[in-house]
Amino acid sequence: MAGTLVEADVFNRHRPAGRLIRLRSVDAREGLSAQQNAIDGLIVMGSDERIVALNTTAMSLLGVDVYSHIVGDTLEHSLDIGLGSLLLAQAKGKANGKSSVEVVAVCGTRLLVEVETIAGDPTILIRTYNTNGNKQNVEQVNNPQQPSADPPVSRKKVKGGHDAIVDSLLKKMVDLQEQKIPILVIGESGVGKEYLVQLSHRSGPRRDGPFIAINCAAIPRDLIESELFGYVSGSFTGAAKEGRPGKFQLASGGTLFLDEIGDMQFALQSTLLRVLESSEFVPVGGVKPVKVDVQVIAATNASLRESVERGLFRRDLYYRLNGAQIWIPSLRERPDKIQLINNIFEQEQQSSGFSSVGKVLSDEVIEIFLKHPWPGNIRQLRNLLKTAAFMSESSVITVDDLPPDFLAESYPVKSGFKESDVPEMTEITSEPSVMASSPSALADWEGQAVLTALQASNWNVSSAAKKLNITRSTLYQKISKHGIKKPSRSW
Repeated sequence: MAGTLVEADVFNRHRPAGRLIRLRSVDAREGLSAQQNAIDGLIVMGSDERIVALNTTAMSLLGVDVYSHIVGDTLEHSLDIGLGSLLLAQAKGKANGKSSVEVVAVCGTRLLVEVETIAGDPTILIRTYNTNGNKQNVEQVNNPQQPSADPPVSRKKVKGGHDAIVDSLLKKMVDLQEQKIPILVIGESGVGKEYLVQLSHRSGPRRDGPFIAINCAAIPRDLIESELFGYVSGSFTGAAKEGRPGKFQLASGGTLFLDEIGDMQFALQSTLLRVLESSEFVPVGGVKPVKVDVQVIAATNASLRESVERGLFRRDLYYRLNGAQIWIPSLRERPDKIQLINNIFEQEQQSSGFSSVGKVLSDEVIEIFLKHPWPGNIRQLRNLLKTAAFMSESSVITVDDLPPDFLAESYPVKSGFKESDVPEMTEITSEPSVMASSPSALADWEGQAVLTALQASNWNVSSAAKKLNITRSTLYQKISKHGIKKPSRSW
């Protein structure tokens, strides 16, 4: 709870400019957490009437798990009411002594919603239209915080938040779902497979049903059957007295996402195939079949075809799941890498409360990002940007703000230089000796300069960095890049 209060305070002080909307639960007995009942949910709307930021409480009240899933959307997507309609309802309510409007969110939570006026927004024009699309009436609500004679203050629009590649894949997935064609999502770990499937569910024909995700690799093999199909009372030792529904039953009417499907045990694959063919299953320990209506979308970060050839995955199940393939490129393969990095950086700044500070990436950092292999893909990028924003003491994020293990990953070590040696250096007093990983490294002027500085400094990295007028982190990076090492001792 204390962490939530701190997060709320940071959001209040550093939130981006825009119209603030407050959310409160109507009834604390609706099974909401103490956080949801004690702290207002806050949403910031941009000048284009789209969400540009929100706090954790607002995400919980709206049933949103991932910040980027809602940023850039309109209010209708989550509150089922537009900003204009909300303002009009609030204006009419104030005439009757009510300061907020009661709405039912798309997730089913009953909320009290209050739109706050902002400085620089002297009047709000509310337009309503009749069924023919003609303007019916216009009401004007004065902003008590600002005289109506003052000109409105222009606001800088929030850029980014959209991904052209994801948008293209999303359209294909929705079309496939409408045609009830099985979908297999392929991509490396961290590229956003579940994110894309969630978007397609929210935009597809089953948007009103539940979305259930399960990682087949994260569940012990002896438990995955009960997780998928549930169990009845007394099925096994430790089972709940009343039994438990499985993911298939919970997802009925909606979408079931099976991530890392290639890790499912071979014996269970035949059961899954029967469920996909017949749309019914028998819970563990039960005898009566349960009928379900589920759209199953599977994903994998490995080649299922190779698993089939090796006898690790059933061929008939592979063909059943592989109606259409959706391939998500890795971050290093993305042609729009700069745009994507900027979009994600902006999102992470907003979610962390740094957007008002306006931090930027230095040219050197961007250059490193463009050349980095990104084995963790977008998941790694998000975590790195969030960490760098916190670690940076200035408005410009430099190489010094990047973790040493990330820099070592950028330039794979070719010699005895170890990542574990990065944090601190002690002076080595033995006679200096030199060894390069290859003649080409020594031929390079930069590598020769680094080597000369290290020799002159008796292999003390801090002293060598001062001679070269670069930071220690940059020098470590160049040592690793050129494969420079001492043959007698490790660093």
